Order: sequence, then structure tokens, then C-alpha cells
Amino acid sequence: MRKLNVWFLLLVVITSFSIVSCKNKNKQLTPEEIIASIKDKFKGADTIPIDRSIDSTTAYNTLFLDSADVKQFMLDNPEVEPFVSDMIAFYRTRNFQYAWFDSTGMIEQASNFINVLNNNEALHKDSTLRDKKLFTMFEKMKNIDVDSTKRSEKNVLEAELRLTGQFFKFAQSTYEGKIDAEKLGWFIPKKKVDINVLFDSTVKAKNLNAEKLFMNPIYGKLQEQLIRYKKFKEEPWDSVTISKGKQLTPADSTSILLVKRRLSLFGDYTGNVDNVYDSAFTQAVKSYQKRYGLNETGVPDKAFVRSVNTPVDSILKKLVINLERAKWMPVDMAPTYAWVNIPEFKLNVYENKNKVFDMNVVVGSQANNTVIFTDIMEYVVFAPYWGVPASIVKKEILPAMQRNGNYLARNDMEITGNSGGIPTIRQKPGPKNSLGLVKFLFPNAYDIYFHDTPSKWAFNRSNRDLSHGCIRLEQPAKFAQWVLRYNPQKYSAAYIDSMMHKNTKETHIKINKEYQFPVYLVYFTSWVADDGRLMMRDDIYNHDKEMEAKLFI
Repeated sequence: MRKLNVWFLLLVVITSFSIVSCKNKNKQLTPEEIIASIKDKFKGADTIPIDRSIDSTTAYNTLFLDSADVKQFMLDNPEVEPFVSDMIAFYRTRNFQYAWFDSTGMIEQASNFINVLNNNEALHKDSTLRDKKLFTMFEKMKNIDVDSTKRSEKNVLEAELRLTGQFFKFAQSTYEGKIDAEKLGWFIPKKKVDINVLFDSTVKAKNLNAEKLFMNPIYGKLQEQLIRYKKFKEEPWDSVTISKGKQLTPADSTSILLVKRRLSLFGDYTGNVDNVYDSAFTQAVKSYQKRYGLNETGVPDKAFVRSVNTPVDSILKKLVINLERAKWMPVDMAPTYAWVNIPEFKLNVYENKNKVFDMNVVVGSQANNTVIFTDIMEYVVFAPYWGVPASIVKKEILPAMQRNGNYLARNDMEITGNSGGIPTIRQKPGPKNSLGLVKFLFPNAYDIYFHDTPSKWAFNRSNRDLSHGCIRLEQPAKFAQWVLRYNPQKYSAAYIDSMMHKNTKETHIKINKEYQFPVYLVYFTSWVADDGRLMMRDDIYNHDKEMEAKLFI
């Protein structure tokens, strides 16, 4: 019968979980507004039916709350205001039957839940979720009996309601994230959690791995790295220095020893930890450079030394920031999708949950950030026109036209109209077109798409944040062939090549519905690669900096 208690608890959480964060998560209310809000929510709860079938003769539990006591608790404890509607709805659907106590005292689920909270706090070094009074009460009450003469005692009622409020707060923070993602420019819909399974796994679990069941795999992999890197705080972390010139040389024996020791911790170096500048050292440097998105030269230059001197605390902060982002991701990705991690400057293509290929990309510059969102790939457009955005016309094209009256003709551009005193300009299909020879549309509110480019030089750079916001592909023909793979006879490699290089008329091909797939444009500055290695990238848009200000106060 104890499971019935769990079932009711979950029923309400699952219906209201997403509403809580959207409406209340970051709204700052005055004390007077909080009290008024609690009263309004209590009135509004009258529309939620009370399950009258639950009474002293049918309930598994003989302990019942008085709704007036519930209301008074909420007025006395305004910190529960964000969860008032959910808590009231929860108790009304169980006719105000206790959830965490029965006639024998505090039930096992309550102790398990407190253990999960303690474990979560120890791992993340974050006590902001802790209801200090609840934890004090828990220690005093966990072993007492609650018979019929004690069921109305204020401390039992308060512990019951504090446990329920703490569960809502924990669920929201842990499985949705502490930050309003959209306020930080993240427009990928938040994942939905099966709270029924969540309760069973989180509250009943004896270990920390329960969270992983409700997160995108990115989360679990990053959490493992967080645990691993926390141990490095116990290691010496002396600064690596270059004695002369622009890179470490065999003469820098002390620094070489430090680097080998550090790269050994990271997993880039597996040889003897000595001060010898050898081929194994060069390969380890190259491995580290690859993980950090540096030029893979194997040369321990200034950029390498600056990076390898990053304090452990800074690395840990970066991991925590990206763990928070992982909470915003869908739990289960579609089996087939395209994935661009903006700071990585790469497109990764997955089919049946396996990566089939990747390629370099160019993303939006710091002044023209690529938006973080997801949508469905629907069209391939060969020989595209480029409708020059009004902002580019105003800032770049018009000044160029003033400097050179032949600018439009020289760049295969034409004026097609006028809007608000600014000419409407488009660039004709062809090799000069800024979109190259093909573009790929996943229609969205941000007017962002994939496209070819005549500027191939950019793909050889390590930092490729150069565009006006759209994604330039290094191998557009390869991507087109994969997108249209469902009809290889019609859309052969020869056909695609012809459409890209011989065609002068803009041609739209709609992808068959069953072969359309989601495109994810995401922003992770740390993640774990398919080979299990931790990857790190620069915070090109300062999104980490914004999150740090909110997470580490």
C-alpha cells in the first residue's frame, strides 16, 4: 500500500512541473505580493476536485491534514510561494492525506529523499536547495512514532509540508535547471521528465546515478568528469613557464615535467613522467591541443601553456556550467539528426544514433551570434539567390556602393525594390554568391540556415566564428547527398554536382516527410566525445560568463 503514496505524489508533479518554472522561476515579488499570491492561489485551488473517495475507511494512511493548517503554513513560510499551486493540488487529489508520514512515523521514502539531497549537495558543493529547518526537524523526527494523539502536532505537519515543498524545489532545480534558459538565448525546448520514474529512481535510489536516467547522456558523462576532476584539486598545480622564446624547449626541463604530470592526469600522456622532451611528449601535447580546439601542431607554444595553466577550479566551474546546459536538453534525441555545437565549429551528423560523418563549419561572429535552437530540416535549395538582409545592406552594401558605383554589377547583385528608404538587394545564383551553390533550410523564426560559401579559406582556421549568424558548411555536396539519400537514383552525386555547378536557376527540393530530421544548434564549451575524452572550447559568445554570474553567487 505504501506505493499508493508515491503514485499520488507523482500524479500532481507531472501535471504541473513545467508550469512552476515558467511562471515563477525568476519573478521577484515583494513580501506583500507573495502573501497576496499565496492567498490567490489558495482560492484558485477550489476548482481542483477533492477525492472524497479517500477517507479513514479507504485510505492506507490514517493521518490527514486540515486545509486551514496547510494555508497557514504557506502564509508563515513565503519561500514556498512558487510551489503553492502544485502543493495544494497535490493534497486535494489525495483528500489531504499525509504523504511522508503514517501512523508509524516518517516513512522510508522520506529518509531516502533526504539522502539524495545530501548526496547532491556533496557532489555539486551547492547548498542553495537546502531547507535548513527541514533538515534539523528530520534529525529529531526520523525515529519517532506518530500515533493518533500526535497527528495534529505542528512539528509533524510542518515537516510533512516542508518535505513536499523541498521535493518540488529539488525536482525543478535538478531536472530543469536553475536558470531560465531563454533569458540566456537558449531556445531548444526543455526536456520533459517522466516524474513517475523520477520519483522511483531518485527518492528510492541509494546512489547518485539516478539523475542520469532523466538527463540527456551529455549530463551523465560530464558528471563523471566533474567527479574525476575534483580529485585533481589535491594535486600540485605549479605554473608552467617558458624560459625563452615562444614555446617550451628541451631546456625547460622543470616545465616539461609539470606538463607531463598534468597531461598524465588528463589522460593525454601515458608514458614515464620525467623531464625529457621526446616524441611521446609531442604526441601528448597534440592530443591535448585537439581536445581544446587548439592548432594540432604538437608544439607546446604560448597558447598551449596558457591553456594547460588553467586552474582546476576554473575547469570545475566550466563543467558545472555545462552540466546546467545539459539539463536543458531533450532526454532522448531523435535517432537521426544534425548537430552543430557552436563553440566546436563542427557539424556532426547522426543516423540511427550513430555518427556517420562530421565536417568543419563557420558560425556567427561575436557581433552576430548564431542562435541556439532546434528545428526540422525540410528543403535543399540549389543555385540559391541571396536576399541580402537590410542590416547588411545598410552597414556594408550601401557604403561599398558609394565607394564604387560598379559594386553591385561586380558582385552579381541587383536591386529588386525598396523598403523603408533602403533598397532591397539580392545576389544572383553563381560562384560569387555568398551562399555558395546550395543552401539547406530548416524554417525558423531566426532566418538561420546551412549553406555553401565561396570563402573556403575560413575552414582552415581553428576559430571559425566569422559569419553573420548562419552556418557555412565545408562539404555541402556531401551533406546534400546524405540529406537526399532516400532517392539515390534521382539524387545521385552526379545530379547534385550538376545542380550545384551547371544550374543557374534557383531550384527547391522538399525533403520527403519521413526523411526530414531535427537540426540542433547548441552551445557546449565542455562535453565528452564519443571516445570518452573530455573536450573543452573557448566561450566565444561569453555565455559561460553570463551563466557563471548566475550560478556562482
